[in-house]
Amino acid sequence: MNKLSRNSKAKLCTCNNDIYRAVFFALQFMDVGVADGVRGRKRQQILYNQGKSKVRYPDSKHNKTPSDAVDLVVYVEGIGYIDEVSAPNSYRQYYGYLAGILRIYCYENGLNFKWGGDWDGDANFDDQTFNDLMHFEITRM
Repeated sequence: MNKLSRNSKAKLCTCNNDIYRAVFFALQFMDVGVADGVRGRKRQQILYNQGKSKVRYPDSKHNKTPSDAVDLVVYVEGIGYIDEVSAPNSYRQYYGYLAGILRIYCYENGLNFKWGGDWDGDANFDDQTFNDLMHFEITRM
């Protein structure tokens, strides 16, 4: 079974319990790490300034404790961390697969789910104006 690093566990512990359980569910199927859970004012502003976030502090789901959002990274044996540089032709597929796993978990557990690769949840991936494939929001209904 896949395991989280100490650093990923620490970041995951800043997220709500439903995200915590969903990530451990996903680990049964693929190797992931946690890039962000809770974000403070400074980190949120940096990401906003870089264009990696569309919202300012304190309006992100990452800006509350516990966080209602998590940014996950996918790891693949022989490649390492998956991003647009390491896997330009399959980046979306890896994160889409992860999104499917988390979506099923949320459906089965009566949770709200939002993914940064399909913000409106309509399964049309071409209608997004901003893609944040690493971003997942999981909350209670």
